[in-house]
Amino acid sequence: MAIIMTFIIRQYKEADLQAVLESWEIATRLVHKFMSDEFITQGLKDIEKIYLPITDTWVIYPFHLKMQDSAGTINAF
Repeated sequence: MAIIMTFIIRQYKEADLQAVLESWEIATRLVHKFMSDEFITQGLKDIEKIYLPITDTWVIYPFHLKMQDSAGTINAF
């Protein structure tokens, strides 16, 4: 059985703010362990107030999941 996931890519909307900030913070903490909490807190504020308003930002998210058996029959979505 194969699992097929479809993704949507679209322009950022204000409703995406929390997800974008959470994603940035998680990635930053994983990759830049030397950064202080104060630096990351300021970075979150800067992203929201300075960078997002002046950039062309796009987001990606899963749209739906299909399960397909070897015969190509979709079993769930």
